[in-house]
Amino acid sequence: MVLVLAALALLPAHPALAQRVVGTIDRLIGSARLEGEGRASLIVSVGDRVSEGQSIVTDAGSSVLVRMVDDAVLVVRPGSRIRVDEYRQAPSGTADALMSFLRGDSTWRELVGREGRAAAQASVVTVITGALRSVTGAIGRRSPGSVRINTTTVTIGIRGTDLEVLILDQGRGDDAPGTYMRVNSGAAFIENPQSERIDIEAGRVGFAPVEGRTRSVRPDGSVVEVQPLFLLERTPASFQPGELDGVIGAR
Repeated sequence: MVLVLAALALLPAHPALAQRVVGTIDRLIGSARLEGEGRASLIVSVGDRVSEGQSIVTDAGSSVLVRMVDDAVLVVRPGSRIRVDEYRQAPSGTADALMSFLRGDSTWRELVGREGRAAAQASVVTVITGALRSVTGAIGRRSPGSVRINTTTVTIGIRGTDLEVLILDQGRGDDAPGTYMRVNSGAAFIENPQSERIDIEAGRVGFAPVEGRTRSVRPDGSVVEVQPLFLLERTPASFQPGELDGVIGAR
């Protein structure tokens, strides 16, 4: 009973304050903003907290390193918009589990047993425009299937990974418009809406082009557009190292 009362006392007094904090601005070069539905845009500073549902927006020539609650790292490249859709780390102990249950983060069934603990955690981020480097943390190590990076055309899954996602709305030099994903270490996959996927090992790049979509007829007679996926032979020149990459290497 004492534990329950103590946990209740720590809960936010107002629902608006209950939005889950999922990370902290660890490094900042230039200027960036935090934006969220129904919330004013905030100019960020080092030490500011990032909440679930917020978007991180960087200006041209600017970049941000966000350290997540599970020690994962997100490096938001210049001129990018990244949204943290869902971020839940499995409770590490009884008190932590109780707090998670009382906040409504997890059901009690999710907190009991191995499968439940996996269901109680998730890392879902959307790259809306620009580029992101992502290094997985505890969630990715314990439950790789719980980690997902979305774009407007494909879903990216991981298996213990340091990867980069780049969206080109228009062609750049020899690089065609589309979504690119490079794996620096570990492994990952790109999956289209038709559940077709390609696996990508370290040092390789996957590509989902804007053009070249084909049409497929379903058994029910309906027609869908199929997003093609490719494994590239070279790394596109549009992948450029960032000023904050050295911070990741020093972890």
